[in-house]
This record gives sequence, C-alpha cells and structure tokens, in this order.
Amino acid sequence: MPARIVAPLAAWILVVLALAPVAMAQAPGTRERQIRAALVYKVSRFVTWPETALPERGPFTFCHVSDDPTAQVLAGIEGRSIQNRRTRMRRLDAVDARAIIGCNLLYVTGTSVLPMEVITTAVEAATLLVVDGPREGSEAGMVQLVSQDNRMGLVVDLAMVRNARLRIDSTLLQLAEVHQ
Repeated sequence: MPARIVAPLAAWILVVLALAPVAMAQAPGTRERQIRAALVYKVSRFVTWPETALPERGPFTFCHVSDDPTAQVLAGIEGRSIQNRRTRMRRLDAVDARAIIGCNLLYVTGTSVLPMEVITTAVEAATLLVVDGPREGSEAGMVQLVSQDNRMGLVVDLAMVRNARLRIDSTLLQLAEVHQ
C-alpha cells in the first residue's frame, strides 16, 4: 500500500481507537456499532487479497451476520471502495460454509458460533474473517475486535491470515495484539 495512503489510514485508526472510549461511554448501542463498523471497514483497507480470490470484475462482497441495528449501520459501507472495487453488502442469516461462498470479508457479531467448516472454508477461499467480541481459539477469527476497559482493540491471528494467503500491512499489525 503506498505511503501516502498508509499514513492517513493509520492516523484514522488511531483516532478511532482513541475516541472509542468516549463514544462508547456517551452512547452505547448505535454509536458503538458505528465505531465497530468503521473499524472493520478501515481494517479491510490494510489487507491485500490474492488476485485469484477477488472477482476480475464486479464488487467486493462484504458479508455479515448481525442484528438489525448493526445491519443498518453496516449498510453505510455499501458502495465504498475496498481493493479498488465497489463494496456490496450481503447479510447472512447464519454462519455456515455454503452461505459464505463468494464473501471476500465475513464480519460476525454477537454470539454466533463459528463452526470449524466455516473457518476452513474462509481460509481456503481467502475470506477475511473478522469477529466481534471475546472469543477463544479458532473462533476468534483472523481479526478480532475486542473491548477492554472501555477501549477498542484488535487481535490478529497471523497464522490464520497467512494460511488464507492474505497480507495485513505492518502499520495495522503495530496497532494490534498479534498472535503467531
């Protein structure tokens, strides 16, 4: 990613991480969902997918399993650019291996269980798997959004990311807790 893009994106992520405690304390609910959605979108800008994982033409497919308020917030990402492609949002009713086919990014919120077959499918298809909330082991996904002491943070499973043939820019990795 060019330096002229990386510096402003890194600065934006730092601002989001810094302001998250204030926003979460002032307006839990919608404001927190907006911050999380913005963070997932910005994280996606620091990821490089293998050329074979993205359609030659057509949109970048951002899939999510979420409640109605989160889906409304995520709708604001529709049409924005990821990997020089227009983003198409796709809400999934459940997390299963067949449903995630065609997803370039899968964002899972709430307490939805991540079956091993979904994780395997995501890795094989180079689908970035982002999960929200505290989870353990493989259920933590490739990138996990965590809230601790009223602050937002990121945990990255670098081994899972690499197995999926994805690359995460070092600028983002410096802001995250990285698990090898």
